[in-house]
Amino acid sequence: MKTSNVVSMVISIIAVALAAVLYFGFHYGDTPQNKCVTKAYVDSVTTENVQNMVNPIFSSVDEVMGFRTVALEAESIDQEFNLMADEVLKNVAAVCIKREGHVSKRAIIYEYRANRAVYDNLPTPKEIEQLAKTNDTTAQGQSTTAPGSTEGNHATTVNKPADQIEYNQHDTTIGGKQYKVHKRTEVTYDEKH
Repeated sequence: MKTSNVVSMVISIIAVALAAVLYFGFHYGDTPQNKCVTKAYVDSVTTENVQNMVNPIFSSVDEVMGFRTVALEAESIDQEFNLMADEVLKNVAAVCIKREGHVSKRAIIYEYRANRAVYDNLPTPKEIEQLAKTNDTTAQGQSTTAPGSTEGNHATTVNKPADQIEYNQHDTTIGGKQYKVHKRTEVTYDEKH
């Protein structure tokens, strides 16, 4: 019986102490003065962290050189990002976001650098639209000029792998009126068995 009295007394003392801590914590812990001190502390820590990033203090030459390397890389990424053509930037960002779900400026530049030849040679939406119009009119049996062909008496040829389709255009005069002549030639190659 003695041990049960001791245990219940210890539990009672712990409960009273816990109640006192909670009571005083709720009533005196959230004073406006405490909130101001906490806010001032957080603001000073934030200011110090920003200051350390903008103007860091170095304790060795290696730290100085490492910081400069990182700063030069960041500057290079900023410059390349700002000079990137809008369509290329949209394409690279779309690929990165589709793959990862999000993207950073650094990730965009690394993706572009790794696949520059692909991104620089993608057709623009205007070229895709013009090519679609060309394919639509060609499917209807009418001849058209190739996308990007030049006006005038110049011939334009579009070569495709394996089979070739050539588009030629030139000016002519019929009955005193000027016309453009468009000629489409298909060349197919059959394998000899």
